[in-house]
Amino acid sequence: MSRSVDDLIKIAASGAAIVLDGQALSTDDLVKIAGVIEESESSLTVRNVDGKTTDDLIKIAEAYHNGVIFEF
Repeated sequence: MSRSVDDLIKIAASGAAIVLDGQALSTDDLVKIAGVIEESESSLTVRNVDGKTTDDLIKIAEAYHNGVIFEF
């Protein structure tokens, strides 16, 4: 990933809709980003989530209800 998590959080806070690679980021980082996306009322798509557990995906989704899209 060419951007740091802090950079991604700043981008998310600006209101941008973003698409991220689930294999490149930890579940905790994705939860943080999803929370910021919720505040800006934008959307988050996470691709390549096959390596995440169901519990991980639920944590990410709960950080932004109705705003996270997972691509399997």
